[in-house]
Amino acid sequence: MQINFNDDVLEILEPIDLNELILKQCGNIDGIAIAVNNKIITINQWSQYKIKNNDEIVVFQAIAGG
Repeated sequence: MQINFNDDVLEILEPIDLNELILKQCGNIDGIAIAVNNKIITINQWSQYKIKNNDEIVVFQAIAGG
């Protein structure tokens, strides 16, 4: 299946949940938020969300500042 991950097309060869994908692609999950198909998925739902063909996933990094 193919997904769009931060504007890059990725080919996913086996079933995977959002948590596994984020760990593989980002490594560190501190301070990030995830949107799938324009909907925020809370961190406690990541392991329950199964990646589907054509999902559009965007990773947001929290930035402190003033």
